[in-house]
Amino acid sequence: MLTLTKNDELSLCLSHTFSHNNPSSLSLYIFIPSEVDLIDGLFSEKNFYYASISSTKRYRCLKTDLPLLNSHLLMDGPDHERYRFELSLYVHQAVSNFKIEHQSIISDLKSNKFEYEKIALFSTKLLDSINAIRRQIPKNQTNLNHFKSTDLYLSWFAEQVFLSIAARLGCKGASEIKKMLLECCQVESQYRADQGYGLYRDKNRKANKMKLAELILQRSITLKEVHVVLGSNLDRISKGVVTAIMMSLVSLAVILIRNESTVNTTVTFITLMAALYALRDMFKDDLRKKVRRFIGRNQARWRNYYYDPNSNLHLLTQHENIEFIDIKNLPKEVLKRINCNNYQETIIHFKSSIIAKRHFPLQSAYTQIAEDIYLNLELFARHVPRRTQTLYEVNNGNVVKYSVEKQSVINVIALDSRTSLVKKWRVTLSAFQVVKIENIDEK
Repeated sequence: MLTLTKNDELSLCLSHTFSHNNPSSLSLYIFIPSEVDLIDGLFSEKNFYYASISSTKRYRCLKTDLPLLNSHLLMDGPDHERYRFELSLYVHQAVSNFKIEHQSIISDLKSNKFEYEKIALFSTKLLDSINAIRRQIPKNQTNLNHFKSTDLYLSWFAEQVFLSIAARLGCKGASEIKKMLLECCQVESQYRADQGYGLYRDKNRKANKMKLAELILQRSITLKEVHVVLGSNLDRISKGVVTAIMMSLVSLAVILIRNESTVNTTVTFITLMAALYALRDMFKDDLRKKVRRFIGRNQARWRNYYYDPNSNLHLLTQHENIEFIDIKNLPKEVLKRINCNNYQETIIHFKSSIIAKRHFPLQSAYTQIAEDIYLNLELFARHVPRRTQTLYEVNNGNVVKYSVEKQSVINVIALDSRTSLVKKWRVTLSAFQVVKIENIDEK
């Protein structure tokens, strides 16, 4: 399954999962409209890759209730890294599943659908999950410090989830469940006070503390990455080929000029030679880029090695490539999803293929890897025209004047080669933020 969500004001996150037996092979096509003026000298494939593309990979379990059954696997011992890893993996898995259920409940409430049993079951499962961890307080001081940080995050997370649901329970018959949620929040607040956890009254400090705790939690279960740049030999070959071509042309021109020159035309000969060397330097870099692109087409330009954060075992090898392509080079599956008439958009193709080196060194439950690919649109937003236009409309017999901000539409198409799944999104972008993400397949 492929999902595209907004990560922050000017970035997107493409999420999907894969297993050891079925590794990932993903192609991402980004269609930049012609109105976004990209300067070729400043907007190269290499610059775009390092400025706009990043990814993380974490362990993942697709079964929602499994972490509750595996809570006994959290073992206190001298191996601090192992305890930190197992606790973070358990909590992150549980929190991820509860976030999905929470979003489902919020969507129902926005649609005026109130299900008492669904909310009650969700709150019971969340509290049971937290209590399962609190029943196993470690004695080791190092493990205890990590436990307290995780416990504080879980308490805050539960409180915020319950309050967000209670804030939307305005319908009749919801007073009982709302009262129960507020009581749960009071219990968690009192628990934090009893444990001596930091109580921040400042909202910004509280939000930042929760975000930091979540990032620490994610970092503990994120695969370690080693980045390698490929193609150094291809660069040398392309440079040698271009030099050979240029010197052959210059040598041939010298021979022709000398055969047709006389002793009295020395100045003409020098002028022509200077012009030839000037032309060589003018077109050398452009020709080198074309030769490099021709030789290295369909070949990876970067390789990433991923290791288990606890055992440092080599698990995955990822090959990545990025290039500007023409519409005629798009696969048939993608061509069916676009309008080819008068097509003038710039197409950026990012390809990622992953090879699994060994089975994941975990229980069979955690045989999935969740990959998040982050796409930073700041380079595009810089070139979106920063202007507004005036729009007039009639509203209840009155003429109303609106100032409409200039926006551009970027189409994003993802192709999963494993399943031949194609997903398309329409991203509305202004000069300052991602305005809207539309899933075309759901229309």
